[in-house]
Amino acid sequence: MHLSLHIIVPVFVAVFFFRKRWLKASMIMLATMLVDVDHILADPIYDPQRCSIGFHPLHHLGFIGLYLVLCFVPKARLVGIGLVLHMALDTIDCQANNGVWMSSLAAEAPVIGVLKEPRGSR
Repeated sequence: MHLSLHIIVPVFVAVFFFRKRWLKASMIMLATMLVDVDHILADPIYDPQRCSIGFHPLHHLGFIGLYLVLCFVPKARLVGIGLVLHMALDTIDCQANNGVWMSSLAAEAPVIGVLKEPRGSR
């Protein structure tokens, strides 16, 4: 369901808010799913119980702030909206699956949460 929402929600937003250019808006917002490329830094790459927000580098709060700013830049607006929608959906997924809004590593530097050794590994 989570992955399908990453397709359905941007297309719905494009059709509803960008009616005259909904196809282009949909394609741009769907392209922002590439933000998940940062998942390749994690081990395992996919963990259904892991909260992406604050864990993966491009899902860190600092970048989310940048994505919000992009929403107000006319030439980058669709990219910003797509990224904010993506982060919102990931946040909802965190809450639904783990009962938290973001990873406990969110306060740390963006890459530390990915590269840190697991506790008890020494």
